[in-house]
Amino acid sequence: MNKKIAFLTTWWTIISTSSDKWLVVSDDANWFINRLNDIIWKEVEVDFIDLYNIDSSDLNIENIEIIASKINQIKNEYDWFVVVHWTDTMTYTSSTLSYMLKWLRKPVVLTWSMIPIEYELTDAINNIINSFKASINSNLFWVYISFWDKLVMWNKAVKLNTTSFTTFDSPNFPLVWKFKNNDLIINEEISTQINNEILKTSVNIDIDEKLESKVSILKLYPWIDYCIFNFFIEKWIRWLVIEWFWDWNFPSDEEFKNQIENCINSWMIIILKSQCLYWITELKYAWWKALIDLGCINWYNLTTEASIAKLMWSIKKFYWHNNKIKDVLLNNINWDLLSI
Repeated sequence: MNKKIAFLTTWWTIISTSSDKWLVVSDDANWFINRLNDIIWKEVEVDFIDLYNIDSSDLNIENIEIIASKINQIKNEYDWFVVVHWTDTMTYTSSTLSYMLKWLRKPVVLTWSMIPIEYELTDAINNIINSFKASINSNLFWVYISFWDKLVMWNKAVKLNTTSFTTFDSPNFPLVWKFKNNDLIINEEISTQINNEILKTSVNIDIDEKLESKVSILKLYPWIDYCIFNFFIEKWIRWLVIEWFWDWNFPSDEEFKNQIENCINSWMIIILKSQCLYWITELKYAWWKALIDLGCINWYNLTTEASIAKLMWSIKKFYWHNNKIKDVLLNNINWDLLSI
């Protein structure tokens, strides 16, 4: 019996066309589908499901909710799912889906292209073929990004640049899957460890279709005006990610500490994370510990995208139950707080 693939499309770059050296969106995907059908092997059945056709810059929470909702709706009809997605916001979607599609024991692989399919040197076909090969592998659960020669775990991926075919990487987690000569090479030891953990902790599929949009992120710089915290309090912001530039440290003046304490006393949950892509997990300075003692949450290995995703998911799932939300945020989910 042939395996069935749901090919979910959000289009844009992969079918965009050039006009006076500028890319414009194309509304005609039929020629792309026809070309793709020519390279699909007979052992699989592919159904094309068009979700929407927008630019990456127009991505909003509703778009991610549509993907999760569609997968939930058809999860029993297909063996795996390939999502064609823009590269600029792909890590936001992959991270968010990894929380929304908890315990889904089928692969969801996001892929796309840096160059539209109409160009001679396009990477579209290679990426799509690899995404099919990754999906077919029965050792894979949950959400991945398949791009060029890499298969990156759900909430570990970052986009590094806008020019390279190998643009996606996993700074604080090893690539346990990769492509070599068009074959998927798996680190069996790590992949088995991950899958066993998933199987051990999972009971039933738990798919969520809604997210909370009212989360904020603040990128600190050395001379930032602390009155920004008053703005967050006045706007009734309840969940804030702070990216710092220090090495496990914060300003030592009492005003900064007082501002953070005012935020926490206003029922704000504050997440602390580094602006750096690569960092160590050793805690060094007393002022950092002071913020933790106040109730701030320390996220070692989460990317910015995964930080926002975890907040949006947990808040909506456990709405206004701050103690439950904080407990979820402090615990490892989908291997998000772990490194190997």
